[in-house]
Amino acid sequence: MCTMSASTPAVAASTEASPMSATSPTTVQPMVKKPAFRKASKAFVALQPSITEAAAVLKDLKKQSSAHVKLIKQYMQEQSVSEMDIGGFTFVSEEKERCRWSEDNLLSILEDPTILDKYKDEFTTTKTSFSIKRPKRPRTEAEE
Repeated sequence: MCTMSASTPAVAASTEASPMSATSPTTVQPMVKKPAFRKASKAFVALQPSITEAAAVLKDLKKQSSAHVKLIKQYMQEQSVSEMDIGGFTFVSEEKERCRWSEDNLLSILEDPTILDKYKDEFTTTKTSFSIKRPKRPRTEAEE
């Protein structure tokens, strides 16, 4: 694994002009040039097999770990232990109370439904989100 400190010139330069860096609405970002876009696109696609492989390994490790956590949890419940330190990890078993809410539930108890509309008008915010969707996996002959 290669790590660089923020003081490395290549890293410092790339973070300053990064189009993904947080900026205020008044800051003008430089346009991304086509060669830089193509290079980033190719690098992104080239990394995907390694990411998929690492994710598969991690998934298997998490599955193994969850079996151990399940056993630890069962032991804690049987022994009526609420907190336990194991190798620097603190396992805590506690009851928490949560109040889930939905607009429908709130409307059912409000005497004046316009209160919800007023609340929405005052506190609703809009944000732009960015997501990446994986391409659909091509079907194999056995699945068709």
